Amino acid sequence: AQATVHNDVRLDIQAADGKQLGLTITRDLVVPFVAMNFGPQQLYPRATYQVAAPEDLGGLTNAVSVLVPLGLKVSQREMRERVGLSEPEKDEELLSVPQAPTAPAPGSKPDDKSAKRAKPSETEKVDPAGAPASLAARAVRSGDAIDRAVDEILGDWEPLVAPMIAGLEAKLSAASNEAEARTILTAHLAAMDPSALAEKLTQAVFAARLAGEAGELLTDEA
Repeated sequence: AQATVHNDVRLDIQAADGKQLGLTITRDLVVPFVAMNFGPQQLYPRATYQVAAPEDLGGLTNAVSVLVPLGLKVSQREMRERVGLSEPEKDEELLSVPQAPTAPAPGSKPDDKSAKRAKPSETEKVDPAGAPASLAARAVRSGDAIDRAVDEILGDWEPLVAPMIAGLEAKLSAASNEAEARTILTAHLAAMDPSALAEKLTQAVFAARLAGEAGELLTDEA
């Protein structure tokens, strides 16, 4: 917080110094130059010293991270320029998101070790009183139930998300500067109707809860 206050004071001083510098240049250079070459004028050009306000990179990246999964197209080159990152060289080591373990394909036969890990023992039978916790422990070992639930939701993401971002790209195209684009994003997010997506997520949570209470995994097997 103290660093933020100091930075704000620094910017205020820089803006005040820039304004004074512009007045000095106008008085001592611009006005005499114009008067000597074009005669006395009622109005003279003014020199200004622009102080660029620091960009809110946190707000920008948060907005992009929310809207890109919803289908908004963002230029990678523009984002690099905005955050001050250069294009990586061909042989440079790149940062990347850690890859999750690959789930076995539906219908594939697991090896003996996987089968032993996936098959619950007699001591792992689900206690109805602790069904959600027990089911969660089994789901962590197999991952199949979560994977299928996520795949089902992601399979229908376009019709769920389309109403939420309808018209957003056209609105952003009409923005002439970053401030207008930020205002458009804020207004669109406030008016966004996520009811269809929320309904889909509610159904998935409800199904998982029922499976937990019954002590069953969300699988296609009997």
